[in-house]
Amino acid sequence: MEGAIPSRESSPAKEETPPKHEEIMEAADDSSGALTVGFELEVLFPILPSEQAIDPYCYHPGAIYKGKGKGQAAVEGRSMDKDDEEEAAFDEWLLTFLRCELPREKIRAERNDELYPLHDNLPRHDVWCVMRDHSVFYKEPVPERSLLSTSTSTPSTPAGYYRWVGREITSGVLHTFDFSMCTLKAAMICLVLRFARVHLNDTTSVHVHVGQGDKAFSLLMLKKFTTLLWLTDAAILKLHHPSRQDNDYCSPVSVESDLALKPLAVLQAENASPLSSLAAQRLTEAQMQHFLPEELWDQDSLLPAQIRRIWGARNVEEIARLMTCSDRISGRGSVGFRRFLPAGKTGGNTHTLKWRQMAGCLDPWPIVHWIRFCVAFTNVARLTSATAFKAMIGEIHQTEGRFTGLDLLGMFGLKRERAYFSERLRDYEEGCAELYEGEMDGDLFLKRLDPTSLCAWA
Repeated sequence: MEGAIPSRESSPAKEETPPKHEEIMEAADDSSGALTVGFELEVLFPILPSEQAIDPYCYHPGAIYKGKGKGQAAVEGRSMDKDDEEEAAFDEWLLTFLRCELPREKIRAERNDELYPLHDNLPRHDVWCVMRDHSVFYKEPVPERSLLSTSTSTPSTPAGYYRWVGREITSGVLHTFDFSMCTLKAAMICLVLRFARVHLNDTTSVHVHVGQGDKAFSLLMLKKFTTLLWLTDAAILKLHHPSRQDNDYCSPVSVESDLALKPLAVLQAENASPLSSLAAQRLTEAQMQHFLPEELWDQDSLLPAQIRRIWGARNVEEIARLMTCSDRISGRGSVGFRRFLPAGKTGGNTHTLKWRQMAGCLDPWPIVHWIRFCVAFTNVARLTSATAFKAMIGEIHQTEGRFTGLDLLGMFGLKRERAYFSERLRDYEEGCAELYEGEMDGDLFLKRLDPTSLCAWA
């Protein structure tokens, strides 16, 4: 079951506009075909105010954009205004840089997205895309020190000589029946981005989207997925960098979602709602008996009431709303379900699950390890038989409080991923929590990758 990734098979024929983009829907059966994935890399880029500006890191070989100003312009802030003309010029520079380094890849800016017919907000994720991201911003390592000196316009730290822009580099949709392509794409973009000067901090992250191409997931699959996530959410998050443990852009859904915030009395009332027909209630009972151990749902306490609420959901949209962290400022949970809420002009969406737990990273192998986990987790919910799923949930529930993310990796048969995360957790325990090599030594920018090292892991 290594990676829980299906064997290679033909990808589905592409429709002009997938039906799921027309309306929120669920498949009757989603057990055939391979999953699809896409990943997003959040990165910070520096900008020099002018060609003549002082460059404290001029020895760094990475490419850097130089503004159109004159002399050493004072740096007025940590990041650019959203409508800054210089930011638009930077975007053109970045696109040119990426296209030059990746001449065989198609790359476009978000403003040039190709949209599905009838929609103005559902783009085709078929190529690389560069998107502005103003939730990504530069932060001084020592908070007490201001970016600018109080007595002069001279920056108080080397980083203060730059202006900073946050960008999100997103892949096109990749099919997991050929997982080597995911590996190649991750290695390629990490290598090239590190030809430029790039910086990572705790505002940056890696997001992984998991879907099923042009097809939708079934309601049963999402009930299984949500139940498994509900029991393992905290354990999964603890696999990741300390900066993700208390982060406004990665709220644990088992703590901050609308479902998590419902009191027991409210859940009991909703579970007994007359809006559900007797037939629907019987179906819910039958499904829970079939897929879940009885002690998990047949008790009058909070967790069983939450599980019953999940399995009593009448449609995909209802589950998505239960799992949305709407009370949080960012509204972003550890796994995002917003792609199952109406968004297009006709009320459809992309029907993908968005994993947000991973901290900013431009090393391909950690990214690949995490993608493999996200795919495996989704496939377990999609493909595991009722008997096997029931046993798995029972084992997790019985070890509540002691079950770890490493246990979950072992349960999925992800040996390489388990070894990788074990090593990282040891590093964190020993106080080594660098987001990139050299961060703890004061290096502002990431070092270039050795291209020959990219072949060692594959």
